[in-house]
Amino acid sequence: RRKLAMFKDVDIKMGNWGGSDITLMVQGPTSESLAEIGDLIKAELAADPRGLVDITTDLQMNKPRVNLSLNRALADDLGVSVRDLSDELGAWFGGTNSGSFNEGGYRYDIRIRAMEDSRDDPDKIMNTLVRTRDGQVIRAEGLITSTIDAAPNVIKRYNRQRSLQIGANVEGISPGEGIAIMSEVFRKYAPQDGTYSMTPSGDSENMRESFESLTVALAFAILLVYIVMAIQFESFLHPFTVMFSLPLMTAGSFGLLYAMGLRISVMSFMVIILLVGVVVNNAILLVDFINQLRASGMKKLDAVVHAGPLRLRAILMTSCSTIMGNLPVTLALSEGGEVRQPMAVAVTGGLFSSTVLTLIVIPVLYLVFDDIKDWAIRRVHKFRAYLRLRSMPSYRPQGHGTLEPQGASRSVTGHVR
Repeated sequence: RRKLAMFKDVDIKMGNWGGSDITLMVQGPTSESLAEIGDLIKAELAADPRGLVDITTDLQMNKPRVNLSLNRALADDLGVSVRDLSDELGAWFGGTNSGSFNEGGYRYDIRIRAMEDSRDDPDKIMNTLVRTRDGQVIRAEGLITSTIDAAPNVIKRYNRQRSLQIGANVEGISPGEGIAIMSEVFRKYAPQDGTYSMTPSGDSENMRESFESLTVALAFAILLVYIVMAIQFESFLHPFTVMFSLPLMTAGSFGLLYAMGLRISVMSFMVIILLVGVVVNNAILLVDFINQLRASGMKKLDAVVHAGPLRLRAILMTSCSTIMGNLPVTLALSEGGEVRQPMAVAVTGGLFSSTVLTLIVIPVLYLVFDDIKDWAIRRVHKFRAYLRLRSMPSYRPQGHGTLEPQGASRSVTGHVR
């Protein structure tokens, strides 16, 4: 860009193999109004220093056009049919098929139109001959007037409306931030009466649809992991303990992507879904061994303290081998490695942060959740005992927490357990 900046009168369009990073489609009633709004948006975005570069539009008003206006009152007085006049103009300048002939087994169309010297000037439109209703042949001069202006180079439609495509590359920001900037500038210049709209298209639309699908896939992956762990541990609580390793993964994945100047893409999002089933393995090793120690008779706190050092080797072997295997791709050392680099960076960062924090956070959460479970069980037992006592026919409450069977020979006082 710096080397090409010296060519001030050249329209240079730059992009990668997939086109522009952001592609938005502006829809409106006419191509002329869209081109005017597109030029304003393009100039505003080019001067905006927030990270959008290589602004392009696919609609330019640079094609000469001849506009014809019909004097309908005169045409009615002379008895000239508008359809006949239109057909004559089309045949005079564009030609019309009048028949065909066969020769040598081939058929050739016969097309008739005016000689080139009779149609090389817009003013010669006035020489077009047209027949009136009573059979007279007159020139079109006076019936029509012509003006020359600029027309759009191409007429495109999107969802059955006239459209304009605006493309831009991002530099230092994410495509989502770029779309927000372009939407802000669009609202600044486009009339907000509902006749104009802006929607993502091309790679931007595909990216949005892919992220929506991947978000649903991520939710199903988390649900599936929870169901599998609930079956494995035969508990609805311990899977929550293991699932807390997932937020620990996101810190490393997103942090390393940001540190290396990469952004979240479809590739990196797919790896995050993959890590949902990978990072929980470390927590499963730890929690499962704690349950085994408790089942053998060891106290809860002792089992947690004892399980960490014994499972440290297995956890480090799995994580370190995966991180070292991803290191060449993380550094993009191979040809075309920049395409796969976001995947490896997300894997490396997610495994590193989840491994380090799992050994600290998961044991603490295990104790917290287990204490909550014990407290809830005691409360449920206490409430059930209370309900059983109230159902006794001789039960009569005597103050707070005091029971007295009615009709007994002596009073019984105690607290509900």
